[in-house]
Amino acid sequence: MKIQSSVLLQCLSVLSCLPLHVGALKCGIKGITEPCIGDIDPRYDTEVSYDLKSQSGFYENYSGLFVTKDYRYGPDLLPSLSTPIQGYESMGNFSQFPITVFRNLTITGSRLHVNFYEVMNNVDPSKPGLFIRTEGYFISTFEKNGQALWFGPEGTGTGTKFEPTKDGNILTPSSNVTAETFGKVSWVKDVEFLSQASFLADGKQSSRMETLYIVGATPEGESTRTTVYSTRSEGVSVKDKNKWLQQMDAAIADANVSSEDRPTVSVDMLQCAHINPDACPSEEDWRKVDPYYNATPYVEPEGALTGGFIAGVTIASIIVASLIFYAINRFLMQKQQQRLKDAFSKAISKHIDGGLKSDLSPDEVAKLYHKVDSDKNGTISKEELKQLIDENGLGTLSDKDFNVMFSTIDLDGNNSVSFTEFIAFFASLPQAADNGSSSDTFTDNNNEA
Repeated sequence: MKIQSSVLLQCLSVLSCLPLHVGALKCGIKGITEPCIGDIDPRYDTEVSYDLKSQSGFYENYSGLFVTKDYRYGPDLLPSLSTPIQGYESMGNFSQFPITVFRNLTITGSRLHVNFYEVMNNVDPSKPGLFIRTEGYFISTFEKNGQALWFGPEGTGTGTKFEPTKDGNILTPSSNVTAETFGKVSWVKDVEFLSQASFLADGKQSSRMETLYIVGATPEGESTRTTVYSTRSEGVSVKDKNKWLQQMDAAIADANVSSEDRPTVSVDMLQCAHINPDACPSEEDWRKVDPYYNATPYVEPEGALTGGFIAGVTIASIIVASLIFYAINRFLMQKQQQRLKDAFSKAISKHIDGGLKSDLSPDEVAKLYHKVDSDKNGTISKEELKQLIDENGLGTLSDKDFNVMFSTIDLDGNNSVSFTEFIAFFASLPQAADNGSSSDTFTDNNNEA
């Protein structure tokens, strides 16, 4: 049977490459695959919810019903005591110091509904006050960092759109150790609206500082911010819905808001309270932006094998291949040694009367030893043993095979065979040689098994 080294090398190659051919693995398998990205990045963790309240404690206190007094300051930082309101100029000027604001903030999972109802007194007591309704809708993002993206309404009437703009409003909350929470809202391009809101842990009181800026740049390229107005807000949360509505009715009456301007207000934020239904997002509008209904760009990749695991499998493969090499090499060496012993037995048997047999006397072994020791120096040299092999018609014995045979006799490695070594080797020879009857030719079959 032919044993080719290339086959063994191919075997080793296959074993060492096994880790590269495994199927898709999960990440985070201890000792086998690399940790999951989601372990350190919540965007990739499917266990992290898109619900706003689960992402930030800010929203626990931010949601609910609030009644506040907003004190607005103009760009000169003076109180806005008499200000025309865009779209209501025909009604005269209004005092924005203070504005009574009724805030209705409802969070439903990933969705934030915002309704502000502002009541302002007319500077002229004989004229009706003003009631302004403001609505906004925010949605959680794939970032899972507590940010809420504003997506409408934009426009009026049937032209109202509900979709995030490229530079849309983003509510970014953060928290400190005193349980106060702060939010910052960046508005459309060239306009920045900063809002810092603080809520006590029990949610009963709130304060807010807001500033609206126009963002620009000087001819030299330096950035500028021009204050449009600033607002200081103080208020309390109202747990009872009816009480909140009653306070709104009272404020509207005190401001002398005309009956046609008095709204029908719903506390249920799941029902859009706007008079114009076109300004209310449909469920389809919500789902277009809701991360729960869209594919996240943050997908955990397939598990990658750890370097340690690959090294371990590779080392194990090398060990297995080495054992295979060792076993095969040992088998071949044993076969080789047996062939060499057979060859030596044939050569020796020709110098023994009656051939090689198991009951040789010590004198016969000594006689044979001295016969091979042609120079009679008491040891058998390599040359003397080689001469014995060559003179007995065993064919061509390669130097490699002869050196192997000699090393099995020369136990102490001094390049000569003593009488003790000769006896030891002689005892290991086949005890019933064919005396050359079968074949007197030895062929170097180093690659046969």
